[in-house]
Amino acid sequence: MYLWLLVTLVMLGALLLIKSQSYPWYEPHGPEVFDYSELSRENRTGYWEKKSAELETPRKFLHDSGQGIMALAATLGFLYFSYGFPLKGARTPETESRLYLLYIAPFVLAIPASFYYHLHRLGRFEYPPWSDSIRVPVILTALVFFSAAIFGVIIMDTVLSLGRMPAKLYVWPAKRRLLHVLIALITLLLCTLCLAGIGLSVINGDMGVVSILTVTLYIILTIRAALANSPDEYLAYLAGSSD
Repeated sequence: MYLWLLVTLVMLGALLLIKSQSYPWYEPHGPEVFDYSELSRENRTGYWEKKSAELETPRKFLHDSGQGIMALAATLGFLYFSYGFPLKGARTPETESRLYLLYIAPFVLAIPASFYYHLHRLGRFEYPPWSDSIRVPVILTALVFFSAAIFGVIIMDTVLSLGRMPAKLYVWPAKRRLLHVLIALITLLLCTLCLAGIGLSVINGDMGVVSILTVTLYIILTIRAALANSPDEYLAYLAGSSD
């Protein structure tokens, strides 16, 4: 059933991309045809954005949503075949090092995806020609991704020192339940923020961020599972894995 859902998402994304080709980016022309010479530099960008919004067709939404949905389906497919996520039998990675590698990988892949993201928008006249629209965002994105990857690993290494891996993703301890209810509430908040970010990134067609946030969602659940993984659950998991 879940595989059919993934296939459906891929087909939906492809359908939206194909449908987007029926429209031009702007109608009847793009914002680049207007004369901006009489406007001050401070007012040009705002005027450009206003005209772009007035002239754009459904193509942007269809195209961006289509590729965002396909990126989401691809990431979910990888997590499903690797760890069973998000179904009931899902599990964490076997070791912390594998978890760190899983966390860093989408950040690395997101750098070329970010270059495509901004270059594609430049090609459809989404950025005004007088602004440095590609170099600065790509460099800033790379710096943010690099920093997030490093600090994320440091935080995970600190928190995971209090837990045990591997574990079943949805394990629930028999002891210290009040503490784990608090941890679960924090996990719920972080997952809600991730889901909201995934939705916005899908609509924007930002494939790199879609993958990062989807993997981050799984990693948040993994950390919760590691913290909830008491010695009894840990030994039961190892016994089940060896059967």
